[in-house]
Amino acid sequence: MRGQTNKKLLAHGLQRTLRRNPTDAERHLWQLLRGREANGLKFRRQHPFGDYILDFVCLERKLVIEVDGGQHVIDAAADAARTEALEQAGFHVLRFWNGEVLNNRDAVGERIFAVLDAGRKSENDPIPTPTLPLKGRENASDPAVPTHRPIRSYVLRQGRMSVAQKRAYDELLGRYAVPYAPEPLRFAELFGRTAPTILEIGFGMGETTAAIAKAHPHNDYLGIEVHSPGVGSLLKLIDEQQLTNVRLIQHDAMDVVEHMIAPNTLAGIHVFFPDPWPKTRHQKRRLIQSPFVRLLASRVVAGGYLHMATDWQEYAEQMLEVLGAEPSLVNSAAGFAARPDYRPLTKFEQRGLKLGHGVWDLIFHRRP
Repeated sequence: MRGQTNKKLLAHGLQRTLRRNPTDAERHLWQLLRGREANGLKFRRQHPFGDYILDFVCLERKLVIEVDGGQHVIDAAADAARTEALEQAGFHVLRFWNGEVLNNRDAVGERIFAVLDAGRKSENDPIPTPTLPLKGRENASDPAVPTHRPIRSYVLRQGRMSVAQKRAYDELLGRYAVPYAPEPLRFAELFGRTAPTILEIGFGMGETTAAIAKAHPHNDYLGIEVHSPGVGSLLKLIDEQQLTNVRLIQHDAMDVVEHMIAPNTLAGIHVFFPDPWPKTRHQKRRLIQSPFVRLLASRVVAGGYLHMATDWQEYAEQMLEVLGAEPSLVNSAAGFAARPDYRPLTKFEQRGLKLGHGVWDLIFHRRP
């Protein structure tokens, strides 16, 4: 249910109407979730909470599952605000498109049950109130992992998916995407071979990822992106170019790096043109902060590299300061690096360079 205030709607029994008239995807997912009740984890459908009606919620795990149709591409801003409010109330929110549920229910179920199994049961807590702070996360066994969940570095501005992107998303997601699960990936099993693995965080529309993967078939590439149009675009490129060395994850990069990437396993990490969040009050949302850089460095093998690029000079200077302060890293250049041949120029970058805009690359290596 979309994020409008529903106090008046609730008074007219809207949640009961929604329960009686589920979509095909909701009916499909409900068949899966009802079986989980045998293990003591009960789900509720169309459950009222504050100003929202939640599609599915497991109160014991404080897990909300939303199933979105095409109208949610238009209402992405409202959905992002709704998700943020629920997370501030202590919930974990999973969102799926109708097509994901209908065409790849097993992968959806794996992702849901991984979160359920990893969660800790509350001591019969009531449904949390919106005034509760966002819960931190701890991992005493890994000092590189931040003890508190940072503010998200992105807002889900999904935009409109083209017909080709939507088709690729619906038909290819199950073949090339990796469902999020809080356990380390085995790259040899994922790619079917042993090869250097490069992680790219925020691949955008995927043109750079596809170009690099095609030019370097001896490497494997794992991309992370939260925006569905970008995921659909890269899936389309993978299929058109028959790329066998690319896999992707549609999930928050912090969760993926923290839980799915084992220490000392990556040959390199690419972070190209992350959101600069130029306004001072928003800079706390920037992805490149000391705790995250420490986490990234711990996932790279000795001699491996972190390669970042930005077209925002002030952010570039901050990146240089943050990376330079990480004791496990050493700069490959005396300041900013020259753009290496393997990073192709994007159309946006070429246009900016013609207008006199700068682009700054930073390449740091993990110390032995």
